[in-house]
Amino acid sequence: MRAVRTSLLAMLAGVALPAAAEAGITFCNRTQHPVFAAVAYQEGDGSWTSTGWLEVEPAGCDVYSLPRTVDFFYYRGETDWYELGNGRKQMVAWGANGNDFPVVDDDFTFHHAERAHAEARFEPFSPSFRSSSGPLSETVTFNPDDTTTQRLDN
Repeated sequence: MRAVRTSLLAMLAGVALPAAAEAGITFCNRTQHPVFAAVAYQEGDGSWTSTGWLEVEPAGCDVYSLPRTVDFFYYRGETDWYELGNGRKQMVAWGANGNDFPVVDDDFTFHHAERAHAEARFEPFSPSFRSSSGPLSETVTFNPDDTTTQRLDN
C-alpha cells in the first residue's frame, strides 16, 4: 500500500545535510518495522504545506531537507499494518499535541494544508522545536515504546 510513498521524498533524502546551520530534519527509527515520516511547514505567505512519505528503515536514519526559511515544523510517523500473531495486526502512529494536516497513503504534497483536500484525511502531527536563531535542524527518533525523542541539532 505504501510502496510508492518513497518516490517524492527519496530524492530529497539523498541530499546529505551539509552542516548544522543548514535547515533539515533527520528521522531515525529504533523500531522493528519501517516508519513512514511526513512533515508540515509554513510557507512564506503564511499557508501550510504537508508532504510525505519518507521511509525510514529499522535501525536507520534518513534526512529530509527543509526550506532554509523554516524555523518550525510538524511531523508524523506511521508504520504499515503488521502481524502480531494469533491473527492480530497492529499499526503504530506518532503525532499528537500539534495540528492536524492532510495525508494520504501514497506520496503526497498538499499546499494550503490548513484546508480540506478531497482525497485526504486529516491526521495529528507533533510540533518540532522552534528555532530563534535561524534555520532549524532537528533529529526526531521514533522509539519502540511508541514515543518520539527530539534533539535540536543547531
